[in-house]
Amino acid sequence: MTASQWQVVLEALARLPATVSSRRLQFALPLLHETGLRLAELMSTTTGDLTWEVLPQPGMPPLEGWWLTVRGKGDRMRQVPVSPDSVSRLRDYLRARGLSADPAASPAVALIGANPSARRERGETAWDPTRHVAASSFHRHLRAFFTHCAQGLLESDPASAARLGRATTHWLRHTHVWHALDAGVAVEIVQQNVGHVSLDTTTRYVKTERVRRLQAMQQLWQASHVMSCGAVAAQAQSC
Repeated sequence: MTASQWQVVLEALARLPATVSSRRLQFALPLLHETGLRLAELMSTTTGDLTWEVLPQPGMPPLEGWWLTVRGKGDRMRQVPVSPDSVSRLRDYLRARGLSADPAASPAVALIGANPSARRERGETAWDPTRHVAASSFHRHLRAFFTHCAQGLLESDPASAARLGRATTHWLRHTHVWHALDAGVAVEIVQQNVGHVSLDTTTRYVKTERVRRLQAMQQLWQASHVMSCGAVAAQAQSC
């Protein structure tokens, strides 16, 4: 997604009613965008995978922040930084599920849980707010939300509407990489965050270097054109 398309998604999230289902989207979508997690990785995480770390900095105040431990492809473990805003949205989501807002209070709580309405539709009388939602159910929920976003753009921006109408959870992983690199995050940091085994995989997204190369060459061509025109003019005057 472009930055403007992602802004449309954020604005639509902010307009959702205050329900458990809405809180889930309001937490999960920004988290996927800021971390680049795969759907399977997000589905398997719990509040116990969140940790607060204090990192010393020589001659400076310590650096503090949240990290999420993720089990990726091939059972490879990695840690991904998580923003304070995402943790704040998680607290709201946990409260909406009737749980403690402190992630450390119940370490076995699924970050992304099933909605009580979905349980009732299947005829289940009990809703366990600590359990994970099925990946397929969450994927359908997210797709339906993107379709809703697309419908709001049909008249004003048909191209963006068509694009958002095709969006999936994995699109947010690609969007994370594009936006992080465009913002100047070093490619090796993006590689570590998303869990690419090879740096070559991450560098496929790097378009900023191509932009710089094209700009430099266009400046060279322009300078050469000016010099060429000047030389032709001088020669004409001498004749």
